[in-house]
Amino acid sequence: MKIAINAQNLTHRETHGISQYLFNLIEALQRVDSRHQYVLFSGKPLVHFPEGKQYVGQLVKPKRGVSYLGMPLAMRKESFDLAFVPRETVPFGLKVPTVITAFDLFASICSQEIKAEFSILSRMHYYLATQFHFKRADRILTISEDTKKDLIEHCGIPSEKIRVTPLGVDPLVFHKRPSDEMIPVLKKYGIVSPYFINTSSRWWSRKNLVRVIEAFALFRLNSQDAFQLIITGSKGPVFDKMRDTIAKHALGEHVKLLEYVKDGDLPYLLSGAIALVFPSLHEGFGLPILEAMACGCPVVTSNTSAIPEAAGKAALYVDPFDCGSIADGMKQIWENTVMREKFVIQGLERSRAFSWESTAKKTLQTFDELIG
Repeated sequence: MKIAINAQNLTHRETHGISQYLFNLIEALQRVDSRHQYVLFSGKPLVHFPEGKQYVGQLVKPKRGVSYLGMPLAMRKESFDLAFVPRETVPFGLKVPTVITAFDLFASICSQEIKAEFSILSRMHYYLATQFHFKRADRILTISEDTKKDLIEHCGIPSEKIRVTPLGVDPLVFHKRPSDEMIPVLKKYGIVSPYFINTSSRWWSRKNLVRVIEAFALFRLNSQDAFQLIITGSKGPVFDKMRDTIAKHALGEHVKLLEYVKDGDLPYLLSGAIALVFPSLHEGFGLPILEAMACGCPVVTSNTSAIPEAAGKAALYVDPFDCGSIADGMKQIWENTVMREKFVIQGLERSRAFSWESTAKKTLQTFDELIG
């Protein structure tokens, strides 16, 4: 059987978000599936191309609008059994069953104030998804039960049309690094222990980063140690507020905002941290939590959206709207070594329960349902 995949996200050099999901998924699919051939459509050459005879790359025109025009036009030239689009879009004019992925509906269900942080194109994308694409898709993959619930409640999608395929952690990438190997990586980024870390893909309101900085300032008031707070990601709508908050509390030497951290360096930063402080307001799944746990890094997080599905009982939960609660969580993790070690052990065990092979098997089951 031949399956068409929209692989446009694999043309980006950095693997974050959808590109990280797609690359790990198709890498795992070749380990669990020897029956299907996969054709990867993109407007530009793929930077990340999976090894394996099952995969064929195919460039399409127009280079922009691969989902809406390029992929459907190219698919007319040969016979396919299924189309897979790893985002909330069903291409027009497809003659085969279509599977799409819904990561979260935050852009549709958040407050008007936070909606303003999304570009007009993003808001249009999610409007079309909720009003049109979700209804047209033959199956919708979601990465959490929480997103499935939102699809049912906010979009009226029937439960039987949705399949939950939780994300995985690659143990070859995310595992505890020895102390002597961490030193040169930490030195490269100017990081000095002890430090807390937050690994947010983008700096916007949903990541709650201004409160994280406020909480760190509170935490430091009662401590004589020279702690650092490391926040990784890319600049977003709250960057100016973050910078102002750092200045207000004179934290310039203690808070490092790191953009462009190499994927290979992140496990070293996580391995050396006191804890991941991740009190996000909303997550479609919460993969940074499991990545931290796999590196032996305790997690302080919030009991909201899909986060408990990822963290389980292996994290310390705090109130994401209360800076005092977040600061207290940091204090507990630092001062209570027994608690910290307990969460390290539980976190390692928890992270092993999520693999990309499992994600691939559940995805493949969905494909087979439709292909027959």
